[in-house]
Amino acid sequence: MLHRDPERLRKLRIAVRYLLQRDAFRRGHQTRLAEHFQVSRQRVHQVVNEEQRRRTPPLPLSPVASEISAAALDASGQLTPEPRSA
Repeated sequence: MLHRDPERLRKLRIAVRYLLQRDAFRRGHQTRLAEHFQVSRQRVHQVVNEEQRRRTPPLPLSPVASEISAAALDASGQLTPEPRSA
């Protein structure tokens, strides 16, 4: 069984980024990458997911949503129940 080689992982990430940037990921590519870099297909899948998350920035909250979320949290970071009006 092969150990995790940082150089191999770095090269795999470069290949994954290249394919993601060009929207070139097709059926079977993860398997081919796994065979080429001598890692499991699950490891390639994990790297692909990590690179996709890294590539897409989180959506910004609207000013109203950020005010609501800030008001809904108390000092400990817990949600506070909204006061009920009678």
